[in-house]
Amino acid sequence: MTDGKIVRIVEPQALRGVAVSEPWRPNSKSEAAYVGMIEIWRIMMRHRSLLIGAILGVLALTVLMLALTKPIYTSSAVVMVQPEKEVADVQAATVVATPDEELRISTRMELLQSRALARRVVRNADLVEDPEFASAPERGLSLMQRIGLQPAPPKLEDSTLLAEMSAKDVNAAAEKARLEEVTDRLMGRTAVTRLGRSHLIDVAVNSDDPYKASHLANRIVQTHIESQRSEERNSRKRAIADLTQRVGDLRAKLESEDSAVAGYMRANNLFAARPEEINNSLLTRIAGALSEAKAASALTGSRASGVASASSTIASSPVLNELKGQEATLAAKAADLSSFYGPGHPDLAKVTAQLSDVRGRIVEETARATIASTRTAAIDSRADAARMGALAGDLGALRASNSREMGQVVNLKELQREADTSHQLYLSLLTQLKELMAKPEEARPDMRIISTAPVPTLPSHPEPKRTLAVALIGGAILGIILALVAENVDNRLRTATQVERALGLPTLAMVPNVFGPKALFAPHSLIAERPGSVFPEALRNLYIELLARVGKTGSMVVVVTSPLVNEGKTTVAAGLAAAASALGHRAVSVDVDLRQPGTAHVPGDEAETPDMVAYLSNRAGLDEVLVPDARLGHFVQIGVNHSVADASALISSPRLEEMVRQLRERFDLIVLDAPPILPVLDAKILSGIADATILVLDWGRSHPEAARVAVDIFGDDITGVVLNRVDYGEHARRSYGDAIHYYARYQEYYRSDGGAVVPKNGFKSVLGRLPGAASLTGAVRRIFGRDAD
Repeated sequence: MTDGKIVRIVEPQALRGVAVSEPWRPNSKSEAAYVGMIEIWRIMMRHRSLLIGAILGVLALTVLMLALTKPIYTSSAVVMVQPEKEVADVQAATVVATPDEELRISTRMELLQSRALARRVVRNADLVEDPEFASAPERGLSLMQRIGLQPAPPKLEDSTLLAEMSAKDVNAAAEKARLEEVTDRLMGRTAVTRLGRSHLIDVAVNSDDPYKASHLANRIVQTHIESQRSEERNSRKRAIADLTQRVGDLRAKLESEDSAVAGYMRANNLFAARPEEINNSLLTRIAGALSEAKAASALTGSRASGVASASSTIASSPVLNELKGQEATLAAKAADLSSFYGPGHPDLAKVTAQLSDVRGRIVEETARATIASTRTAAIDSRADAARMGALAGDLGALRASNSREMGQVVNLKELQREADTSHQLYLSLLTQLKELMAKPEEARPDMRIISTAPVPTLPSHPEPKRTLAVALIGGAILGIILALVAENVDNRLRTATQVERALGLPTLAMVPNVFGPKALFAPHSLIAERPGSVFPEALRNLYIELLARVGKTGSMVVVVTSPLVNEGKTTVAAGLAAAASALGHRAVSVDVDLRQPGTAHVPGDEAETPDMVAYLSNRAGLDEVLVPDARLGHFVQIGVNHSVADASALISSPRLEEMVRQLRERFDLIVLDAPPILPVLDAKILSGIADATILVLDWGRSHPEAARVAVDIFGDDITGVVLNRVDYGEHARRSYGDAIHYYARYQEYYRSDGGAVVPKNGFKSVLGRLPGAASLTGAVRRIFGRDAD
């Protein structure tokens, strides 16, 4: 019972079931689970200012670049290469090109971007005098050439041949070089592309002036088409002139060869170009006539000798034929009369007399015709024999002449063949000339304009929307990279996971930052006045954690140290003792940092108040140096008023161990506020008489290397780590995924009448609302000269 209140002393064994027995630390499996997108998202949230800054910086530079960059305008003209086969206009652009047409299209594309065409456009558009294309000092050099990483193009004045050239030649060479420079710039601003697999070709030109871009694109296409037409006209004229010359030359040659053939024929009495054909024809005809003459001579000879049948001669007499007809008629009539009237009738007698007369005349006519035929046959036989002899003589003479002319025909054939060849060539060239002259003079080019280049209204470069979108993405990527780099570079300790990974030690508590570096109050004052706030709760959890980990009955000695100074170890030491006393345990905080004391006594004459140095120097007893706290009945402090020169000797004195032994008999918790371990090894000495050792690290400011050295000095004597001065709000915003990450959700759990976390640099406002704030503030100013480190 204390001050009329019943206080239950909780034994360490009973505290083993308290909820906070050990801080949660992810194992290897849980760590692997947080390496994915969630952890990356948390890293981005921790460094969102860097991410946003990178994005805004890149966007600002991009906007500045867009403002300073001169816009470039692009205008395109579309032309179509006419297919070789005639197709409808609606199908010509999309008809599938054959391999030969593919070659034609590729050739036209090369011609559209050829130097000859560009040079012609430069001359026609007078681009040599255009400021955009005209050469200027250093204007045509690239950045690599200006800084010397690439050789600059050769200059005319540097040529060794300049001394050997006349002024006129130098001027001509300079003009030509200038023309070629402008041509290079125009070619660099011209792009010729094929639209898919069609017959369409896109010709685009870039320029600072939209009207100039449109004008040059149309000029390139028109110049190429006009060049085709001009070339076709010139080719037609050249072909006509060439054919006319060749026809004229061939006509003269043909006349000369025909004259040679005619002269040869006259000289050799040849009356035909091919006399052997004529002679053969004559031989055939004369031989046929001779055969006919021989047959006719044989026939007339047989008639003349009486061998021939007389019937043929008689049959050929018209008088005999008429008499025989009369005889047949009278014989038939006599037969009819005889059968009708009988013999002796007068009509029958008359007919019979007439029949006898006709038959007499037939006999006479037959004799006469036979004599005449014999005489005629003899005459014809003599004539046929004479004709046959003449034909036989002609045939013999013709055969003799043909044999003589065969030697002369060989040369004649050679002359005739040359004349025939020249004649055929002449007719062919003459036909070509007439067909070429019959064609229209205006040639149809194999390319026509589908759409002319319009005047662009928007620049093609830079494109603000696309550029800003790319800049946004690039800035985000840069921000992500910077955030990942900052995350890897930042090796300060802020979480229990980082502490365990760096030091291999558990984190016993994360104490919030409620005291500034120059605070003028004692840590236990907040525990006494605001027991429901986060700071007292963190220290109470630390005390419960120590009880659970040490597992020792009776009193417990705890050494509180830090790697370096100003990491808040005195705040944690005094707060731990005050938190234990708030739970009803007897606790004492002993300042053992004799070189840089952090705890002083209550108001009074500090020079005459016994302190830790007086006790160790055997100038005061234990009861004299114990300073109880009026607000916390079980909280006692032993402070140091002044630093001493030989602190190590006092720490090593037997009186310190005697003090600890006596304090164990009186208190449940003895907290030794030891000096930092890296400057001196006093904390290492004190850990030998303690039950637990706490290493205090400043959240986000302690160096991991210093902490590792401190752990190496202690070895296995360190119980755990306390992260001090934790900015809960910043820690939650960094999204580490631990308990404080959800601080915003449970901060209202603490009572509103003082349960809120005291913000950094905001303790004065809280202190002003405490009972007796004015007197307390003055007391604090007199007692504590600086913040507990």
